[in-house]
Amino acid sequence: MISILLIINRLMHDVVQLLTANNTSRNMDKFLMLIIFSVVLARDNAFADRLPFGLRHNARRSIDKSSMNLLKDVYEASNDKNVVTSPLGVFVLLSLFSTVTNGTTRQEIENVLGFHDYSQLTDSFEYLSESYSSMDPNLLTFANKVCISDTYQLEKEFVNLATRQYHSEVTSIDLQNPEAAADVVNQWAFSKSGGNIKDPVSAETFTPGIVALLINIIYFQGKWKYPFNVDETTEQTFHISATETVMKPTMQLSQKLFHGYNRFLQAKMIHLPYNETDFSMIIVVPDEIHGVPRLLDLFRNEGILRFTSKLYMSYKKVHLEMPKFEVTTRLNVKDILVKEGVHGIFSKYTSGVVKGEGVKVSDAFQQACIKVDEAGTEAAAFTEFGIQLRCYMPEEEPVLFKVDRPFVYAILHKDIVLFTGTYSH
Repeated sequence: MISILLIINRLMHDVVQLLTANNTSRNMDKFLMLIIFSVVLARDNAFADRLPFGLRHNARRSIDKSSMNLLKDVYEASNDKNVVTSPLGVFVLLSLFSTVTNGTTRQEIENVLGFHDYSQLTDSFEYLSESYSSMDPNLLTFANKVCISDTYQLEKEFVNLATRQYHSEVTSIDLQNPEAAADVVNQWAFSKSGGNIKDPVSAETFTPGIVALLINIIYFQGKWKYPFNVDETTEQTFHISATETVMKPTMQLSQKLFHGYNRFLQAKMIHLPYNETDFSMIIVVPDEIHGVPRLLDLFRNEGILRFTSKLYMSYKKVHLEMPKFEVTTRLNVKDILVKEGVHGIFSKYTSGVVKGEGVKVSDAFQQACIKVDEAGTEAAAFTEFGIQLRCYMPEEEPVLFKVDRPFVYAILHKDIVLFTGTYSH
């Protein structure tokens, strides 16, 4: 997934604009853009528990609830109810930009991220940036990038913060040549996403006045711990409404997995581990075919982790039938943030990013894609087979778990929501 924050930027004193009227390129309002790219392929290394438990717990709760709040907004804003988003990509860029804000603008960011202590907010996202950016890129790519127009300079303090605390790349870019700028961003996104994010921006993206970009990309490729057998994938019915069905390629797996039913949610849930340590996918299937909006309302208020933690109470053999799916979403992050009460970053100029200039955010968008298929490794299957042989237990009758209607999903690393979305048709 890629997230981009476009920055608009203005000379600090209007009198300078009058004195330099011939230099129209520097006198017009200038902008900053936020960009987030995220890719998930269902095909790791946990980070150390360095933060104090209280901070980690607060961060988990805040990121969880804010993530599901964002998903609800994305779902409501999308005509296509197949959606995917990486809330973490948005939150990291908000945290980075918040460091040059103050007053009500900073408070709005704290509110949308669900933090009551600003130092906890920045500590948490600095820590996550450090932890995920240091992972093996063959498992998880998490990268931040700051691009500044080659006719401007970044404030030294902002450069230090972006590179040291948020582990960002900082580069100069010719933003007066939109075609060249688009090519630079697109090539970076393509390489960081394993070729899955293609041409997310065009020359038209870079409207006059843009002087800087804040970019985040998250690319995850995880192998199932218990892979599905490609030969067992068959066309099966998927309900898209009470009266309408479609045929979908449906994967099948018989395996002991954490799963359960939650009466409050009126939904069943299943936990699918990846082969890589501490990564997993949660699938939540409502009783009602049109039950996804209700689930999202509940998750918005409570988060999803409160409910998924109860899955660890039930570990039984299931026969899982789940459709293969692939989703791409392009999200107008600005509209959603404004809806959630974040106005200041788009309307108020702030110093601290571009040397000698006041800046504000002109636009923010995210492009995300997810692909879920049968791919996996043989080692995990062999391990499970050995355990069954040693126990000499008779084969238990598996519980049928059908994912045959619109559902909610989330990809977690430990207790952090990396990606979340819905699949409806």
